[in-house]
Parts: sequence; C-alpha cells; structure tokens
Amino acid sequence: MPFKNLMSRVSAQVSVWTARIWVGRVKANVLAQRNLSLPSALRASLLATETFVVEGSTVMNRRHRLRRAALVLALLVLAATVTGVAASATKTAVPRQLTGKWGVPVPQAVMVVGPRGNVSLSKGAPWHKAGWYHARFSRVTAQKHHGRLSISGPRSCSGTGTYGWKIWLTEGLGRSYQLAFTKIHDACKLRVNLWTGHDAFGRGSRW
Repeated sequence: MPFKNLMSRVSAQVSVWTARIWVGRVKANVLAQRNLSLPSALRASLLATETFVVEGSTVMNRRHRLRRAALVLALLVLAATVTGVAASATKTAVPRQLTGKWGVPVPQAVMVVGPRGNVSLSKGAPWHKAGWYHARFSRVTAQKHHGRLSISGPRSCSGTGTYGWKIWLTEGLGRSYQLAFTKIHDACKLRVNLWTGHDAFGRGSRW
C-alpha cells in the first residue's frame, strides 16, 4: 500500500474516533441538563443509576481508547517501515540507462553494471581471463541522462568516492551511447584511474 494512502486511512480513522468522543460528551451534557429539571428524589435515583452506567461506560471507553491508540501506533510504525524500505531501495537502485555492459576500446576493458549497483570492471585484455575489479554504485541520482553517484571498492580502496556521470549518443561510424564519469571527490587514486583515466565507456553493436 502506498505511504500516502496508508496515512490518509490513519487520519480518517482518527477523525472518526474524535467525532465519537465528541458525540459522547454532548450526550453527557444533555443528560446532565435533563437531570437538573427533575424532582430531587427522582434525580437522586437517576444519578445513582447513571453514575453506575457512566462508570462502567468510562472503563469501557478507556479500554477502547487504549486499543485504538495501540492500533494507530502500529499503523504509524508500519508506515515508517514501508517508507524506510522504499527510501533504501531508492538509494541502492541504479537507473536503467546505466545498467548492462559497457566497454572501453583503449585499454580493452569491460564494465558490467547490475540493477542493484553491483559493478564488475575487467582488469585488462582479454577481459574474460584477466580478472575483475568489484565495486558498487550507490546513492545514484539521475536527471534524464546525467547525475551523481558514490562508488565503493575495489578491495584495495577504502571508503567511497563521489562522481558525476553523463550519457550521450554519438552518430559516428555507428550509433552508440557513451558513458563518462567525472570525479567530484575521491582519495583513492586507483578508483579515480579506473573510472576517469581513459576514454568514455561505450555501448553499441560492438559491446
């Protein structure tokens, strides 16, 4: 259930409970006014009866209020959990245009980006024998075909680096997409070199 719909239902339920409490108070005021107009003996008898009823009703109302408060709290906790999961998924998901296989002609390297941010970057040529660097993209922002992201890994690099990314279409010998990274800040020289120390990554019929 979307977070907005859940919160709307919670607000509507709280409004219903508030209205019921208000109606109960109005009824109590009406009874009090009626009792004042009765003879003293009859009024005393009614007050004793109504006191017993009101006391029993008060206990029941308290129980109902506690149950309602517990339900509201449970719904709010559920809504916060759903929101947290959605936010986490937003931070780790990678835009579709970034995912898949990308290649760099010089040096002959291949980068494979998964939809959850897992990245494999070949160490050299032939890429299927040279081994891989493993990294991860996170906190990816996208505005059409550019944005920012954080890169963690490979193993020899500590912490994360922040980079800008951009994708564009070229019309040279064949239509192909190009992907380039720009360092914003990163203390790991190896990571900077792996993502910015060569031509742009490409994706076309060759890759």
